Amino acid sequence: MIKVPDYIIAFKDEQTRSEFKKVSPRLQAFILAAGAWFYFTYGKTLIVTDLLRDDPKSTHHWKNGVNFRTKDLTQEEGDGLVKFLKWQFPYYLKTMAKRHIRYSIRDERKPGTSKNWTAEHIHGQVNWREA
Repeated sequence: MIKVPDYIIAFKDEQTRSEFKKVSPRLQAFILAAGAWFYFTYGKTLIVTDLLRDDPKSTHHWKNGVNFRTKDLTQEEGDGLVKFLKWQFPYYLKTMAKRHIRYSIRDERKPGTSKNWTAEHIHGQVNWREA
């Protein structure tokens, strides 16, 4: 199991912390890369708010989705995190799928940016077919 340094990643509660060891190893690496970049760029800890859910239509249900809290971030920090994740974890079309691992990053900091929007966050996921 991957050890999560508290200064790199924090979890909104103990339940979310315990879920970290249950998610896909690629998602764990994605979370740690995001946290490490954010900490060494801005000197702040990134907070994970959501990992597992009961809804089978959600990537969170299949252990492949994560939400990062953004309400405490500046616009620059949020934009920087999205830009870093899209650069470091690109998403390729099916024609490239065999050559690359696929990730998806959605900037959901504004209401209405997702179907069941509840709070501002940045969503990341690994492709469930390749997890």
